[in-house]
Amino acid sequence: AWDEEQVIIEASHLRQQRSGRVDGEIKVLASLPGAKRHLTACHFDFSSQTARIGIVKRLDAKLALGWDDIFEQLCREVIAKVREGEPVLELWPADAKPPEFLLEPLLIKHMPAVIFGDPGKGKSIVAHLCCILLFLYGSNDLRLKTDSQSHETLYLDWESDADDARWQHRCLLDGLGLPYYPLRYRRCMQPLAEDIDEIQRKIIEVSATNLVIDSLAGAAGGDLNKTDIALPFWAAHRQLRTAQGKPMTSLILAHTTKNPETKKRSIYGNTFFTAYSRSVWEIMGEQEMGSNVLEIGLRHTKFNPIGQQKPLGYKLTFDREAGKTLVEYQDPRNMDEMLKHLSQRQQVLAALKNGAMEVAELAEILETGQATVKSLLYRMKSKREVTALSGTRWGLAAHEE
Repeated sequence: AWDEEQVIIEASHLRQQRSGRVDGEIKVLASLPGAKRHLTACHFDFSSQTARIGIVKRLDAKLALGWDDIFEQLCREVIAKVREGEPVLELWPADAKPPEFLLEPLLIKHMPAVIFGDPGKGKSIVAHLCCILLFLYGSNDLRLKTDSQSHETLYLDWESDADDARWQHRCLLDGLGLPYYPLRYRRCMQPLAEDIDEIQRKIIEVSATNLVIDSLAGAAGGDLNKTDIALPFWAAHRQLRTAQGKPMTSLILAHTTKNPETKKRSIYGNTFFTAYSRSVWEIMGEQEMGSNVLEIGLRHTKFNPIGQQKPLGYKLTFDREAGKTLVEYQDPRNMDEMLKHLSQRQQVLAALKNGAMEVAELAEILETGQATVKSLLYRMKSKREVTALSGTRWGLAAHEE
């Protein structure tokens, strides 16, 4: 702002190109008596002398003022600010604190988490559930622990629309028996990097501390396999701040791909989508044809700051007539799809929950040799997890649930 001239110039959507040039958008406002409040709004190249001369001429024609000096200062300060980057910090070990959860175990405070999986496996339902639990904080039976205060989420939607989001929100609230409250929702069209300034304004406006990005494909834009799509997405994400200046906590929904050689599933697209995520969960779902019940499981596949978390399982029952989505926690080991990804120890415990079994039967389930199974069983016996019965039969130890 230039107080003496009573001029305000807003600069937004600032970017430094690979060539080093800095461009963005400007809005020029004036409050002099008899002057037009809004003078111009346009894209502007702060590094171009030609662009500067052109805008000064146009503004002089509308309002005679010292525009040349004003734009000289504006360009100098904007370029310096963009190139300055973040300050160097002194990180004292005595001030270090362990990572905290916003919603344990899914969301770590001030960090991005990703849930990836095939379409129709319940990603958006889990996202809506997180929004509800964060806002209406308190104890629940879903193994998702909130902290002691309410947190507002801004739901950024590149896939669906407000009517669908409103319906999912209502059905979950009714299914959980919780009071109504308004979901903060924004339908998005542009990639995150191109819409960053407006989204940041909305975060401040609604006092959000958490974001849902639904989904990564729309928010990143372009060919997801390209590095020059992945890195600008994360650069934009890192700019987002709460009203208190803290990095946003976020839940990002993504689709999946399978490596043809290793058969491992991961976030669809460039490897940097996984590399820059701090916590990644894979979602799997099982639903009989024509059934209104969807069983979902979540397994933790990347766990940089917090260590691997236990898998989660839920049974979702869709009661369309009553307008309810019922959510119940269930042991994820009950799902065949989840069982494939469990450790051998976890698979043995899951199998023995149905009763005692022979070593040969366990070897068939684990798809390994009987000698390997026996070695595993004796290790588990030393931890009092299983017990040897008659012959070659084994069962759960008495205290094992």
